[in-house]
Amino acid sequence: MPFEPSPLHQGIEVLKARAWWYLKNSEQLPPCLSDNPSFHGKARLRIWDNRDSLSMEWPPMSLTVYEVFMDNEELRFVLREATWQCKTDMRRIIGFVEDHEGNPSFTGAPVLDPLEVEPTIIVRDSSVRETELHGLLKEAASFRLPVVWLEKQKCVSSGFGELGFEYFSADGPPAILRFQWSDEIPDNWAPFVAWFEKLRQFLLSNLEVPRE
Repeated sequence: MPFEPSPLHQGIEVLKARAWWYLKNSEQLPPCLSDNPSFHGKARLRIWDNRDSLSMEWPPMSLTVYEVFMDNEELRFVLREATWQCKTDMRRIIGFVEDHEGNPSFTGAPVLDPLEVEPTIIVRDSSVRETELHGLLKEAASFRLPVVWLEKQKCVSSGFGELGFEYFSADGPPAILRFQWSDEIPDNWAPFVAWFEKLRQFLLSNLEVPRE
């Protein structure tokens, strides 16, 4: 007999999928990155942090640097932080299901109210100190990492989510390099992961200054 997910399970899975789509496509969230609503911006690099996937004390977030054409045709780098308020949203889903328990018309329903599964994403935008960013990217260009690794399994963890990094070339469509890791990292990744943390702190420091 096939597994039939409960309305609560369905709602949570839909909510998570929508939230992560927004975190990885944050240019689609208001406000517009450009002063011209026709321009959304082109992602050049993104990092994401979902290290606390179990307790949700550390909300999932992404930091994306976009190349954005302004109305005067000037090209700018704009940083957008997108943070999913997952704890609040999960409580809303659970409350919605509990309010409808015992209602025969609701039991087994394939979808919840669309408003109940719309994730709450908070965004912050800032300019980027481009000289420092280019210096960090130049440092990363010197890394040498294997395309595959043949290590045996190091660990299995259900309490640690993942961290990730993506780089997008300026081409259209872009070439994309993507790294994702969890509690344990493959051999030879230590210099890259240390650089990632330096990049993350640099991007966060830009958000301390209001966008121009």
